[in-house]
Amino acid sequence: MEHVRPRRGGFTLIEVLVSIAILAVLVHLVYQAFANTADVVGQVSARADLDHRARVIFSRLVEELVASDWQTGNARTVFLGFDGMEGGRGADTLRFSSRSHFRAEQDARESDLNLLAYGLEAGALVRREELNPFSVTDRTVEREELAHGVAAFNLRYWDGADWRDSWDAGRAKALPSAMLVELSLEEPPDGVRRFMTMVTLPLARRDGTGAP
Repeated sequence: MEHVRPRRGGFTLIEVLVSIAILAVLVHLVYQAFANTADVVGQVSARADLDHRARVIFSRLVEELVASDWQTGNARTVFLGFDGMEGGRGADTLRFSSRSHFRAEQDARESDLNLLAYGLEAGALVRREELNPFSVTDRTVEREELAHGVAAFNLRYWDGADWRDSWDAGRAKALPSAMLVELSLEEPPDGVRRFMTMVTLPLARRDGTGAP
């Protein structure tokens, strides 16, 4: 009678190759899932960062506009808004007096009434603050880049009846009743997010005297 040897345990070469192929597919699927999740998390984070930057800029600008100060015949106050373009995009500028400045030191060479300017420079939103605008020798100007990758910065002014693209308080004899601020930020890879807010100016008076 023929003796049959028992089969030893183990895998054949074909079984090993099939197992490796299945494992490779599973690893690829898991990696792809993690990569997609990372992309989504990155997009959400970038979007949240864009929202945060816009909120910070609006909060600061609105606070300073609410404290804007201008009176007829007072050369120490100014409010000038210009409609502009830069590289085919809205690039308005605004220069105004405000009482939003806080002196940290009592004897600091700074004024309670500061002079502020907002505008675009090479795609960056720049804020300038002149801390002592009425001194000839002790002027202090601070420059700050609030945001890069700005696609547009547009300002509009409400005169009580219509929206205007520019404003000269000296000619209008008053501050605008309200302002519309539009800020467009570039959103990688090739998008643009637009943010808007409106602010009323408490000291706006039709006669420009500052009296109710």
